[in-house]
Amino acid sequence: MKKIFAMILALYMIFALAACGEGAAQSVLDAAAEAQEVLSEAQDLFGESGEEEEHEIVIPDAVLALSEEEEVLLNGELKDNVYTNKYFGFRFTAPEGWTLIRLNDDATDPTKPVSFRQAYEEEQNGIMFMASGEGMSEYLTIIITALDDDEKGLSEEELVRQNIEDIKEIYQAFGDEIEAEYTTRTLAGEEHPMGHYDSESGESHYFSFYIPQGDFELDISITTATTDLEEYLKLFEKVGPDGEPLVQHGSLLYMGHASLRVTTPEEKVIYIDPYVGDYSVPADLILITHGHYDHNNPKKVAGRNEGCEIITWKEALKGGHQTFDLGYVTVEAVQAGNNRNHKLTDSVGYVLTLSDGIKIYVSGDTSTTDQMKELAAQNIDYAFFCCDGQYNMGMEEAIECAKLVGAKINIPYHMIVKDGKYFDADRAELFAAPNRLILADGEEIELNGKNLELKK
Repeated sequence: MKKIFAMILALYMIFALAACGEGAAQSVLDAAAEAQEVLSEAQDLFGESGEEEEHEIVIPDAVLALSEEEEVLLNGELKDNVYTNKYFGFRFTAPEGWTLIRLNDDATDPTKPVSFRQAYEEEQNGIMFMASGEGMSEYLTIIITALDDDEKGLSEEELVRQNIEDIKEIYQAFGDEIEAEYTTRTLAGEEHPMGHYDSESGESHYFSFYIPQGDFELDISITTATTDLEEYLKLFEKVGPDGEPLVQHGSLLYMGHASLRVTTPEEKVIYIDPYVGDYSVPADLILITHGHYDHNNPKKVAGRNEGCEIITWKEALKGGHQTFDLGYVTVEAVQAGNNRNHKLTDSVGYVLTLSDGIKIYVSGDTSTTDQMKELAAQNIDYAFFCCDGQYNMGMEEAIECAKLVGAKINIPYHMIVKDGKYFDADRAELFAAPNRLILADGEEIELNGKNLELKK
């Protein structure tokens, strides 16, 4: 690990000297000579990686399943000034005017694959990228390297604290002192330990993350002189195994009867038609479709976060079917009722659109309405249909309504209470709609809108 830091230090000095010289060409030559001297001293101090040194190549489990070939790619993809590394779950997009380059090979095509084995056998023993601005006063390095034996199994915090001491030792070897501290920052949506180092003048600031995975480590080092660190961290985002951005999805709990709890990607909690189930999680929004006692019991929701709102059918129907944009969710009131027990003028259903685009349709107590066929244009992800056949439409009509709405996933709810229970599994099985999903009371699902194993 100290070898990596020595190389980074040499790079820092190259850029610093190249930026400050009086003559451009001569300053670059001087910087190169100075950097070579620094690197030589560092190699004397910490040992040089010679050809005779044996290295065991250990491929982490995370990528072993992707390829059994000797050349296993760990460097991610560098394209259009964006670096994506799916194995460590992040993407870095260089700021405008910056250049993102790979440092440890001379490929003219920056998207050319480089295997970890190839890079590991080179002097740098890792894969290194750098993003830098025009003035070289701010830059970022990304390194994937093997952990030393004494570092394997250490947590992020332990690695950070150990590397703080390593960096101090390196600077002391060159007659310098450096202020360093342990802190944390949010990187790609997650809190990570970080080392913070300031130059003696206080004009430059260095920040380093050390993220272990298996026998390897991802090092992210950021040098900033004029831009706040948080601006850099915004350039990272989490990605999944396919390299695509990870989206934090919400969840849905079927509480029984017609009662639902939706948790948004922002962890806002929405209760719909509170009546059955556990209401211990404080609410941010309560929706009520109509005034019958088995849908309209907001007193059940004792815990409410500051600013909690209640929207009933009365507000939803004031001046026609209303739409409410609450930032974390948009709630659209739609037609419901249309039978002898429920009038169109005192009942609503709801279409909820979450911040990640997921749409949920809740029919409320209803029979077929004229608006259902229009809902097909909304590309709804999840749709709930009442199907008791006594107070509302029966099973066959509910199936036809599901076909009208055309949601990706159709779920039966609101069945007749049987043996004191608010869910009838036998009756739910009769809901033979396309893309059917049966949720038992108390069952919760992630609202990802896809890749859901439907229960046939």
